Amino acid sequence: MFLISCKKENKTVVSKPEETLTVTEEKVPEKTDFLEVSFLDFFETFLKDMEYQKSRVDFPVHVMGEKVKSNDWIVVDFLQQAEFFPYLLQDTLKPKQVDKQLVHIIDFNQNTYTDYYFEKSIDNWKLSKIESSELDSLTENEFVGFLIKFSLDADFQRSHIAFPLKEVTMEMDSITTFKTSQIPVEEWEFFDFISEIQYLIIIHEKPLNPNTQHIHLRGNENGISVEYIFQKINGEWMFVQINDQST
Repeated sequence: MFLISCKKENKTVVSKPEETLTVTEEKVPEKTDFLEVSFLDFFETFLKDMEYQKSRVDFPVHVMGEKVKSNDWIVVDFLQQAEFFPYLLQDTLKPKQVDKQLVHIIDFNQNTYTDYYFEKSIDNWKLSKIESSELDSLTENEFVGFLIKFSLDADFQRSHIAFPLKEVTMEMDSITTFKTSQIPVEEWEFFDFISEIQYLIIIHEKPLNPNTQHIHLRGNENGISVEYIFQKINGEWMFVQINDQST
């Protein structure tokens, strides 16, 4: 099970009356293909390769309300050496052709998010504008607020997991198979999710299903591919499944 790094937390868990949870059955996962692949490839190269990044900025570019020329460009390098890129998805999206793309990147340490506006040119994507805002103004703030509390409060975390938690793991031998197992409540260890990921990337799209959220950790050339699925059940967000397709 890939849970980044788990931490034990010896806290008293307040018992609550048993509730019946109806969890939508998840199919055996295929590799998540949640946006046009060409943009994802471009975007991750943009974050990793500083020379390439500068070549893909439409100068003079608008940064926080000011025009920035090529000589004054400050590289966006906070995810350059990241072990993985953490994405938030409302639902698994099919590839589609778009000529404009908005990307939110949340910084949990600063309690802010930054918007990166990209436009598709003849030869590839280019960054056209950067703006920064307080986290409270984010459209997805309801789920993000839940995620913060889920990461900081051990009792809240346990009460918002659909135990036994379903885990689907890809196993590669002569053939690729998927193993399904369950994590019981007594084996669960509290972990501070937002401290581990630090940032969260949101590819802005109209949600197909606003009651389902996927956090996908897409490895930086290291084979990590893990998806955490959350569903809104009886008006509450619940952590319902882990899909680990790491190689």
